[in-house]
Amino acid sequence: MKVNAKKLMDSPMGKAIKELSKRMKEEGLPPAKFNVVGGFALMAAGIRDEKTITDIDYVGPNNSHLLNQLIDEVGHEHHMPKGWINNDVLLSGSSLEDLEFATGTLHFHPAIKTSELTIDVLDPKDVLRMKLIAVDTSLIGVAQDKAEFTRIKDLPDIKAIVDHLKTDIPTAIEENEFYIVCPHTKDVLETYMKDGLDAADKYAKTLFEKDKALKESNITQRRSDEFADLYGGSVPDDDDFNYNDPDDDFSGYGDINNPFGDYDDEGSYYDS
Repeated sequence: MKVNAKKLMDSPMGKAIKELSKRMKEEGLPPAKFNVVGGFALMAAGIRDEKTITDIDYVGPNNSHLLNQLIDEVGHEHHMPKGWINNDVLLSGSSLEDLEFATGTLHFHPAIKTSELTIDVLDPKDVLRMKLIAVDTSLIGVAQDKAEFTRIKDLPDIKAIVDHLKTDIPTAIEENEFYIVCPHTKDVLETYMKDGLDAADKYAKTLFEKDKALKESNITQRRSDEFADLYGGSVPDDDDFNYNDPDDDFSGYGDINNPFGDYDDEGSYYDS
């Protein structure tokens, strides 16, 4: 993966990162490293416009209170949202290893290096896999529980990544087939590619009525068991645990419609 670091650092977000590094040095804070996923990783790869304002969603431990204070102060000065550097992609107490239990191995590439900050970004292929899993899991919720299709906002990103990688939806689904459980994920994505967001959303909303078999299946049990088999992990064995309840914990990822936490990219031009 090739990153144009100079172009990235000259962007509005790059200038905020430079200012944050300067302030960290002035305050005597220790250097910090962020493994970044989501929108900023797509910016670094040239998939999104570097002028876009988005969160820097990282995988790692919580920042210190003082660092979070500096992040918010610098963000305010540079017109960034509060908490523009955050680890909301992870549920509290979870780690990169926990995330990889659900997504497979994640690969990060160097993007930005200052005296106080090191930012590595997720490979586009891995971002694509995470977004496919998020869409797929949300569609399971739609089909089984008539939940809202909350990950429709990921469809433009998926198209942009697929175009960048010079591939197509059937190939992307095939390469990530282990992680795709809902039989309608490919159709929803191809509907979006052909007819746009409204058509894809309309298709998704029909799943609860049309797919009785999926609705009655214990499909989240299957997904959890497959993860455990592949990665040697274990899943909770508790009489009160219900795999079909979206409020129950699922291998560390509690919300069936939002398996990776809140890694929405607020302010990005792909968001609806």
